[in-house]
Amino acid sequence: MARFLLAALFLIASIALISFSHIIADQHKNLLSQWSSDSEKLRFELSSLQQQAQHYKLNAPRDFESYNRDVAVFYQQFKQELSKISDSNITLQNTATKVADNPFLKAISNNTESPLMQSQTTLNIWLQQWLAFSNNMDEHLGDPSNPRLEWGADLVLDQYQELEQYAEQLTNNVSESQAWLNKYHTNLNYSLFAFVLSYIVIALFSLGWFVIRPIILTSKACEKVAAGQYGLHIKVPAIGETKRLQQSFNDLSSKTKLVMDMLTDIHQPSDVDTKLQKIFDSGNEALGINWIGLMAYKNDNFELIGSAPEALKYSWRHKSVSTNKQFGKDLLASFDERWLDIQQLSKLALQRHDERFLREVHKNTRASHMVGHPFHCPKHNGFLLMFTTQQEQGFSPSQLELIKALVSLMSDALIAGLSYEPKIDEFGRVAIH
Repeated sequence: MARFLLAALFLIASIALISFSHIIADQHKNLLSQWSSDSEKLRFELSSLQQQAQHYKLNAPRDFESYNRDVAVFYQQFKQELSKISDSNITLQNTATKVADNPFLKAISNNTESPLMQSQTTLNIWLQQWLAFSNNMDEHLGDPSNPRLEWGADLVLDQYQELEQYAEQLTNNVSESQAWLNKYHTNLNYSLFAFVLSYIVIALFSLGWFVIRPIILTSKACEKVAAGQYGLHIKVPAIGETKRLQQSFNDLSSKTKLVMDMLTDIHQPSDVDTKLQKIFDSGNEALGINWIGLMAYKNDNFELIGSAPEALKYSWRHKSVSTNKQFGKDLLASFDERWLDIQQLSKLALQRHDERFLREVHKNTRASHMVGHPFHCPKHNGFLLMFTTQQEQGFSPSQLELIKALVSLMSDALIAGLSYEPKIDEFGRVAIH
């Protein structure tokens, strides 16, 4: 659930990123559109200045009276046109500053060959050219009270082509920047959309593969267990809660098989070793056990008379424990406490290095935890059924509870496989009939 919540949040964040990208793209589009519009306006105003100069040259005054009239009219018009171009330059500079200070545009246009950087360079060249032209214009016009309008008109007509080329180059570069930025945002939005679409497809596939499929298979497995296939396990790719569902089902199935075996197979006529092996086969997974041992108590001595699995049966060299030893005292005390519980078995085996049987248990089982159930046969012979586990934390509370619930059935089944009076063979060992 946590993973899918994170995935949903990531999907929402991705969609929000696409929306934010569209907003940023619109802002950049408006900014570049304004820059392009300002550059077009500059060319128009430059053309108006050139037309003004041509008009003056065609209608140049021929006497002093008409010259004074032209000074009052044409000079003011010249000044207005020049002022408009200067204002346009300021506007272009302000827009260029916004473009240069924009973090996103700065990040994507750090290359000097990018259209945005070329537009900035062209604008700087234009401003330098216009400043030189303005200074030269002031020199040609001379005294503002008695300006040389014809000289000014000649300068405009003489340098118009060059100025117009710089203005045209600026307009073209800004238009290229606008087209380049629109293409960049379009590709970026397509990439984000493709990423989100791929993410949704992967998320749906993961949902079906890791959630829906395990749930369906677990449901079918439940039906099979209900039909009598006890111990059935499922193992399919799953995550989170579905994986826990599988683990819970497998645990329940193995415990169900164990209980059913306790009620049926284990009570079938057979010897002790066979019954111990059946208990081990049925309960090693459900109970977490890796070894089962049955010890008989007689004459102040405990003797290992049966164990499972069979592979460990022939590994024991020392099968008896004297009640004079501390471990024997612990086993004997379990009859009063009705339960044996020895944790940190490996540590205990190292501490009691003189206890041969304890070392044998640790050597052969590598167990971390041992529990045992003491019981008596009808003729009051004492027995101890022991279980060990290699689980790092020992038996879990649920496993211990299940063991305690089933040991009575186990002990009853083992009693049926034991002779009431164990006999000692010629080697002094307990013999089972």
